[in-house]
Amino acid sequence: MYSAISTNKRNTILIMAVFVAIIGVIGVFVGMYNDSYSLSAIIIVCAMIYALIQYFLAGKLAMAMTGAQEIEKKDAPELWRAVENIAITAGMPMPKVYLISDSAPNA
Repeated sequence: MYSAISTNKRNTILIMAVFVAIIGVIGVFVGMYNDSYSLSAIIIVCAMIYALIQYFLAGKLAMAMTGAQEIEKKDAPELWRAVENIAITAGMPMPKVYLISDSAPNA
């Protein structure tokens, strides 16, 4: 299980590095077209900053956009126990539990 987690983290970093490299190549072409290599550097730095922000804040941003509310054990004990049992069975640490109010039907 933990090898899958480390593989996912490695793949995430690889995807982000490829993103920065692609944006960097585009930035170099834009800089060459405008005869401004400082513009290339600015584009690469902005891509790196964007990738870091997404890496560290993507989960929080997604929860904020959907209006998710973190649930504690006292708020919904049955839901909490169900998630806890699944985590124990899978040998994983207990994840945070969120509730998203949505008008769409849920199976």
